[in-house]
Amino acid sequence: MKRILFVDNDVTVLQSIYHWLYPLRDRIEAYFAQSGVEAVNYLAQAKFDMIVADLRMSTMDGVELLDRVQKQYPQMVRIILSNASIRPSSLKTITSAHRYLIKPLDPNQLANSLLQACMLSDFLQDADLQRVVSQTRSLPSLPSLYLEIVEELESPNPSAERVGQIIGRDMGMASKVLQLVNSAFFGLPRQVNDPGQATVMIGMETIRDLVLSINLFSQFDRFKLDRLSLNKLWDHCLDVSSMSRRMVKSITSDKNQIEYAMLAGFLHDVGKLIFAENLTEKYYQTINLSLRKKIPLYQAEFDLLGTTHMQVGAYLLALWDLPDAVINSAACHHTIQNCQGARNMIEVAVHTANGLDYETNPKRQRGEPPLINQEIVAKFGLSKWVDDWRKDHSHH
Repeated sequence: MKRILFVDNDVTVLQSIYHWLYPLRDRIEAYFAQSGVEAVNYLAQAKFDMIVADLRMSTMDGVELLDRVQKQYPQMVRIILSNASIRPSSLKTITSAHRYLIKPLDPNQLANSLLQACMLSDFLQDADLQRVVSQTRSLPSLPSLYLEIVEELESPNPSAERVGQIIGRDMGMASKVLQLVNSAFFGLPRQVNDPGQATVMIGMETIRDLVLSINLFSQFDRFKLDRLSLNKLWDHCLDVSSMSRRMVKSITSDKNQIEYAMLAGFLHDVGKLIFAENLTEKYYQTINLSLRKKIPLYQAEFDLLGTTHMQVGAYLLALWDLPDAVINSAACHHTIQNCQGARNMIEVAVHTANGLDYETNPKRQRGEPPLINQEIVAKFGLSKWVDDWRKDHSHH
């Protein structure tokens, strides 16, 4: 049972939500507040899993309320309701909310969005880590890419294509930009999975504000970067991305699936960035443990942290409402045999590409290399692909 607090000045909106959610009363316990102040009182008295607040309210608007929630109750999922399309003035909402819903509300969309958010804890049970991830506004970037983007934005004639290319090479910026462009704010008819295209759609002015005035993007500290070999991680993720894309392209000509594969491959290790940024010391210890005991890194993470980069990454991507194929690939790229539900070719491609990349580049690997599940690879008709790939690379 999840407890959700809805906050809106408009009583009719709250009444409608009450009626729409009535059939879900065995799963969702809904509470209603007519102002930010009333919401704050509710929060002080009881524990909630989620808050859904209207952007424009008198006395305390949605952004102010969600900012407060982020600081005081960081583990809560924060959703903003808005009937205005995004403008630089409301950019602040981007940093305070995980998800966005547009008014007038569609009952089915609301129910789906809430149920999906309720299932987040399936990915990550640890409350402390949920708190860490929920507080993540964006993920730090490689300093070289961060400086490149700032330089481009401050140049006399910045190009959206060029900025899009830089964002497309950075895990943190790419995941954030895709979260925004696919949110209800932009009301797009179809999902955008290409960070470059997303950048062009968001527009240079907004991107400039995000980078230069709201400081949504930051760079990893050099010391963390070198100590945790994060440069190698970026190379690994770019290679897994292009390999996943090629694999899926060998199975289907569906452009969407090919794009999903590319994105899923690129973001599969996002959980490592969360660990590197928030639990640096502990994460350094897990790397050493995996080397010392000759066990896979995810096994060392589980031993020391009680969870893995797979679960933490999937939780963040799900919180930011990225596509299911991307979330699931993050959740099971090492343990594809244990994944719940039907596996699809994108998850299998990312699992395979991840293993093959480490085989070819052992220097990128920490601890024991992950094993590829040959049985699942065969089931998806990728065995020949893997054999050919190994032949091609055996003479390198």
